[in-house]
This record gives sequence, C-alpha cells and structure tokens, in this order.
Amino acid sequence: MSWHPPHFDSHQFAHRPHAVSAESRISYEDFRTMHVDTAVVRRERRLETPAWVAGNALREVIVRYLERRLYLPPSTAPMQERLDAIQRRAESVAAEKQARLESYMRQYAALVKEPEADNATRLRGIERQIVTLDGDLALLQRGLAATICAIVYLFHRAAWDGSQIAEHLGLKQQHVRQVLFRLNRAASPPAKGLCKGNKFSARPRSPEVRAAISARLKGNTNGRGNRGKRHFAQEVTGDSR
Repeated sequence: MSWHPPHFDSHQFAHRPHAVSAESRISYEDFRTMHVDTAVVRRERRLETPAWVAGNALREVIVRYLERRLYLPPSTAPMQERLDAIQRRAESVAAEKQARLESYMRQYAALVKEPEADNATRLRGIERQIVTLDGDLALLQRGLAATICAIVYLFHRAAWDGSQIAEHLGLKQQHVRQVLFRLNRAASPPAKGLCKGNKFSARPRSPEVRAAISARLKGNTNGRGNRGKRHFAQEVTGDSR
C-alpha cells in the first residue's frame, strides 16, 4: 500500500460523481431530459427480516392474508383457484364499499351546507369513515395481490420505509404498517389449544362469538357478531341504514 502525504481536497464535493463533466461528455441540456434514480440509504431496523420474505412461502403467506382479509374460508385448492376466488370477492367488496363511500360523501356535503347546526362530531366521524373506505378501495381497485407484493418488496428488499412506500403507492402510512403487521401474523403458525378472545384477554371465545365468526366466514353479514360494529358506525355517522 503506497503512502501519500496529507492534502486538502480542491472543494467539498471533489470525490462525488458528476453527471455533467468532461469525463461523462454529458451537457446540461441533455441532463435536463434524463431520468435520475436515487439510491436509498439502508436504515437499521429493530426487527430482522422474516424468513418467509425470501423463501417460497411468500406466495402462500400473501394468499392466506388475502383470504383472511376478505373473510374467505381456508382452502387447500390450487393457487390459481384461490387467487380467482380472491379476485371475485374483492370485486364484490369493492362495489359495496364504493356505494358506502358515495353515501358518506353525500352526507358530508349535506352537513357542510348546514353551518348553523352543531355537526362537528358527526363530520369528524364521517371523515374517518371516508378516509378508511378510500384507502380500502385503493387497495381493492389496483389489485390486492399486486399491491401487497409491492409493499413487501419495497419494505423488505428495497429497504424503503413506510412513508416512502405510502407516497409511491398512493396509500396511507397506517395502511402500510397494518399490512406488514398482518402479513407477519398470517405467516406465524396458529396457536394450539386455547382460543384467545383478543390480545388483551386469555379467555376462550364463547359459543355465541364462535357461531358469529363461523357465519361471517360463510358470507352471512347479518349475524350477531357484526351487529355491534354496525351500531357503532350508525352512532358515529348518524346513518340509520
């Protein structure tokens, strides 16, 4: 290794590559019409990259997550048949949510035109419903499987953070975080033995709750298990449907 006496650089950015220089033979006029790709600095993360991201289990984890998201029962059918069932259910769910979104937007516009009435609480509730439905529709209309694959690739392989992924895909950061969290849940093996009611309680689910979940998985949305959520949305938004 040869030794050189210490010296100062000619300027601060002397060792950085320059697109416009005598060596590159690129002029400023040409550079203005070029596309520039920037490299993202890889940040240190609290958790390690899960093993299913780089293995053959990625497709199975994504399909399992989509089946849970759309309330489809677990299936052992071929992968293409499961994807077709997911696509059909996604189209029906998207049409239903589009109608609900338009209804909320009409309610919001009607309430805004009543400045004298005290509708601040109802307006905030409708705003939350509109934001949630708009994000769900963005995922459904673009293709659930393609969007979820893009999130996994950009986060785990391209080292993007949640804000960059949300801006690139036109989503909310909350949606990106929820998708990544639920994918990890879908990849983890199911708990054996005790059926927990929720993450804060170790009590097993009651027979009524299990019957409501079973009805929901079969496509029955008028069961007792869905009644509490529907009544809560009616109280927040004032929708009596």
